[in-house]
Amino acid sequence: MNIARLSVKNPVFANLLLLVLLVGGITSYHLMPREVFPEIPLDMVVISTDFIGAPPEEVEKQVTIPIENAMEAVENIESIASQSYENISVIEIKIRQGTKDLQKMVNDIKD
Repeated sequence: MNIARLSVKNPVFANLLLLVLLVGGITSYHLMPREVFPEIPLDMVVISTDFIGAPPEEVEKQVTIPIENAMEAVENIESIASQSYENISVIEIKIRQGTKDLQKMVNDIKD
């Protein structure tokens, strides 16, 4: 027996089923947890440095490599990826999951 035939033969059952689904949906909507500003885990820090008038090789030697070497002293770093362009150096630092004090780590990276 298909749903259309069942609904035509038993209109009370169809209306009751519709009412149960509607009440269940409204109740679920109101009980669903919502966050206005959800917590977003900080797991990556990007350092961008300008070196105006320098070719990529010079940016890498004088900016990118010294910053990468300084980051070796910072704990809980998972990986470091860098790119040197004309006039700019971009270094992406991925932080290990489970690091407790992220703000302290960001301050260490800034220092």
